[in-house]
Amino acid sequence: MNLSLAHDHLHYIDHVVVGIDDLQKGMGEIEEMTGVKPAYGGAHPDYGTHNALISLDNNTYLEVLAPNPEISMNLFQWLTNFKAMYLRRKLSSMHSLKPFLWAVGSQDLQMTAAQIKEIGLKLTKPEANSRKKPNGELLSWKGAFFAKGIKTDLPFFISWDEAASSPAKDSPKGCKLIDFMVSTPNSDDLNKIVDKLSLPVRITKAQKVGVTFEFNSPKGNVRLSG
Repeated sequence: MNLSLAHDHLHYIDHVVVGIDDLQKGMGEIEEMTGVKPAYGGAHPDYGTHNALISLDNNTYLEVLAPNPEISMNLFQWLTNFKAMYLRRKLSSMHSLKPFLWAVGSQDLQMTAAQIKEIGLKLTKPEANSRKKPNGELLSWKGAFFAKGIKTDLPFFISWDEAASSPAKDSPKGCKLIDFMVSTPNSDDLNKIVDKLSLPVRITKAQKVGVTFEFNSPKGNVRLSG
């Protein structure tokens, strides 16, 4: 499968999120299997998480995401922030690396939303997000999800405020995405999305939702499934 999508395409696989209950443990596992040491990305205060990153080339990167023990959330935040509650609970149950979310990059979220509407689906209104890099630089983007909520088999969408700000540009290199597959019982919706946006994603119909991707590394090909 050719995953060499240049950034002048309207849509592309921006990043794959692999979750784990402890970030240092996840960083160690990635380095052990690839020979590439992930770089600490930063914290997401609104979600109670933090991440580490490696580039997968072609404007795509891998994000290791874990709960941030230094961020506490009060009861009001838990009750009013569904995404934060979902992420913290999901990640805390992951004792080894597991792919569970994936993002599609878009150069124009309004146009993307219009295209998604044409196939009978709906995206949420884009939300502004940001985090500080370890060097203090602010990284900012807008994100949108399907209105039916966070789903592992369906992507969320991201648009970086500046193309050069994508973590794929400055994260540790040496790996390259070569295959991406989603297993889902809801293959009809996903097929429509992939066809409409011309995404390089293989889809298989299965009873259980799962994301599998493969990339090459200095230590050979690595395949992660979840």
